[in-house]
Amino acid sequence: MDPGLSADGVDEALRLMYGGLPSWGTFTPAGPGRLRLRASDTGDSWLIAMGQFTGTDPGDGTSYDEPGIDVADSDPGDPAAAEVVGTAADLDCWLWHRPGYTPVTTTGDPEVLARFQSVIAPGIN
Repeated sequence: MDPGLSADGVDEALRLMYGGLPSWGTFTPAGPGRLRLRASDTGDSWLIAMGQFTGTDPGDGTSYDEPGIDVADSDPGDPAAAEVVGTAADLDCWLWHRPGYTPVTTTGDPEVLARFQSVIAPGIN
């Protein structure tokens, strides 16, 4: 897969699919630290805060109170509590729960990694 296109796929999955916040919702950061996803082949990186998404959908009245993420507009390179590294294609496949070419590497705080995994575990619908 093209590295640039794959990096765009990672960005879309993080910002829109997993981290998209509707206007009626609220994200409250919580937890021990932030996570960085880093594409080893393109140099792209995403700094992610874990927290709680809450709100009530005015369309159908469904209330939400669940783990969520917020992706920084840019990654200033500040230290992160945990990191997931792989090629852009492998990160994109990992976020979509598809087999990658090579496994991604995770390092750092296990609690931060587990919180992120809990957000992406249900997949993208």
